[in-house]
Amino acid sequence: MGAYLIDMVIQQVLAVAIGFPFVRAMTSAYVDYIDEAFRVADTGRQPDTLGFYRDILPSILGFYAVVLVVSFAYTVAFLAWKQATPGKLAVGLRVRQRDADGGLPLGCILKRWLVTVACQIAGPLFYLDVLWPLWDDKRQALHEKWAGTNVVRR
Repeated sequence: MGAYLIDMVIQQVLAVAIGFPFVRAMTSAYVDYIDEAFRVADTGRQPDTLGFYRDILPSILGFYAVVLVVSFAYTVAFLAWKQATPGKLAVGLRVRQRDADGGLPLGCILKRWLVTVACQIAGPLFYLDVLWPLWDDKRQALHEKWAGTNVVRR
């Protein structure tokens, strides 16, 4: 879990830096909406919520695309290069293919990333993926089972 948190902090900092125009646009939309809510509060009217959603949706989608690209590049590059992300390296872990020696094939790396992202998007599945190693006899998360990988101590 510590490795995951380290990696998430690094990825989010990168995503915010790269996607700053989207973050600025989202912040501006929120500020404008709150300002409008205060302006119309005395009149008894409601702020233009539909307009707010229309203003903010492109920025949310754009930023989410940046997050996905950063996550993909970060995960694939580090697992292909070092068989570990910086977070895993910091806590002394590596990822290996379950039934083979050597580096990780690209297929395994892509499967791990896809299942991880799918679990994060699906909300409750994220918790199931993270907690699965607690009762699994091989201590594998769901994304590791599907990709045929294990996280091991260096």
